[in-house]
Amino acid sequence: MKRLGIGTAVLAGAATMAIIGGGTASAFPAPVAPTADYMICGMAYSGGGSGAVVDGKSTPAPAGAVAASGKVIVASLWTVFNTQVDLDPANVSPDGKSVLITTNSSGDWCYTGSSTLATTVTTGGTVRLQSAGGTTTHPSINALDFLDHKDATFNSATGFNFKY
Repeated sequence: MKRLGIGTAVLAGAATMAIIGGGTASAFPAPVAPTADYMICGMAYSGGGSGAVVDGKSTPAPAGAVAASGKVIVASLWTVFNTQVDLDPANVSPDGKSVLITTNSSGDWCYTGSSTLATTVTTGGTVRLQSAGGTTTHPSINALDFLDHKDATFNSATGFNFKY
């Protein structure tokens, strides 16, 4: 069985639908660089005025924004039929299925998934993100969101930011 990366599968799906898109790199918040396939990453920040949270791939953060460390982001994976996929076999998250991710001192966070993540997202599922007190422009990441934020090196995506 041949293993396809999520980016390859997403790209093929987008090409099939004749949708072509791309993002523009941003200076800040600088998206954390994925280090492997199947990663979804972003940055948490605070300050910078009352404007909406910025998308790390297309719009720079407002002046005065600073990294928000120690924030907990909850990631969950959902099928096209709105059924949650178990990402937490150890049952340590509150619902026993989500993954809890804590931002580091630079405000960066990443979730490393598996081929299950790739298959679910490329067949119409989503990765849902939430964080107490935080807002994001991507509370639900689908295949096209992933493609728009795709890393140049790995079959991963970055720039899914939270503002506190």
